[in-house]
Amino acid sequence: MHIMSAFLLSIVLIPPSVPIAWRLGLIDAPQGRRAHVGEIPRTGGLAMFVAFMVPVLDLGSQFREVWCLVLGLTLLVAAGVADDRLELRPQSKLVAQVAAVMVMIVPGPHLLPLSGLLDGSEWLLPEWLLIVAEFFLTTLFMVGVINAINMVDGVDGLAGCIVAAALLWIVIIAGAVGRPVITSCTLILLFATLGFLVFNMRHPWRRSAAVFMGDAGSMMLGACVAFFIVLLAESQSGEAVPLPFLLWIIALPVFDMVIITGRRIAAGRSPVSGDREHLHHLLLRAGVPVGKATAVIAVAGFCLGGCGALAWWLKAAPATMLGALIVPFLGHLYYVCHGWKRPWTWQELMTDSGGPVSPRGGR
Repeated sequence: MHIMSAFLLSIVLIPPSVPIAWRLGLIDAPQGRRAHVGEIPRTGGLAMFVAFMVPVLDLGSQFREVWCLVLGLTLLVAAGVADDRLELRPQSKLVAQVAAVMVMIVPGPHLLPLSGLLDGSEWLLPEWLLIVAEFFLTTLFMVGVINAINMVDGVDGLAGCIVAAALLWIVIIAGAVGRPVITSCTLILLFATLGFLVFNMRHPWRRSAAVFMGDAGSMMLGACVAFFIVLLAESQSGEAVPLPFLLWIIALPVFDMVIITGRRIAAGRSPVSGDREHLHHLLLRAGVPVGKATAVIAVAGFCLGGCGALAWWLKAAPATMLGALIVPFLGHLYYVCHGWKRPWTWQELMTDSGGPVSPRGGR
């Protein structure tokens, strides 16, 4: 009932959100790097937020972790709406993201264990320093995933499909280790996201997106995926899954963020400056239609998550899986350098090389 409620609420709430978007100024107009057709409301994220919260709040009395998530997401969505309306400075968004992450992880505390990185090895650090290091690692990880999903939201249906693929693997792994809070919340969010994709993803009955999720939606989805991974990696309420396996679930958007940020810094530009050099932009410039570009990237992300889940099921060494991430990373980097119609030189990659504008602007 909770799952179907999330799906139906997401579908039911999106059409009435359109006039609200116009009234509040939450409209994505085609300008600059944003070249979609027409003015599109950015209220899909708000609809998903409500569709997720209504059934999840009913679980609040059963799961203490739910309240940390609810409060953190409320802060994050409020910041996302403000950014969609006012275009906040990157520093302001970062402060809001860190504050929301603190609200989620401090009450537990819910922290990524350093011992889970390398075959359960203990780190020879004083206890207080170990806790500080785990707080820093968890905050960095969650803020990174939030921004990775935010940055990959560049074409119709892409961010939603990538998140849906990640959530599916989280559900499978959480169910296998008997973690009911993660399984329940993840399934609810998955179906809320699927309801949004009915209006955002291109399909035979829809030629382009009718609504965007906006920063409110992308940051919310990124925070949820990151928080569920943190809960799976810790051992407070059940069997822990080593972090290296879970990193494969969100590897593709994180790789894209790391590569594009590194390229901007190497070119002497701000790491938060916008351009059209993300993986989805390159596929579009290579002549791949928007729908197929979304499908290709989503399937690639799903397959990477499957590699991590399969390796965990086969009891591979966490250190081996952590090191093995270099293989898909180098593959991603190679495509960025050589993957579209003609090979790019490194000098071209160091500049904003222009080219046809994609249907969405991205970051």
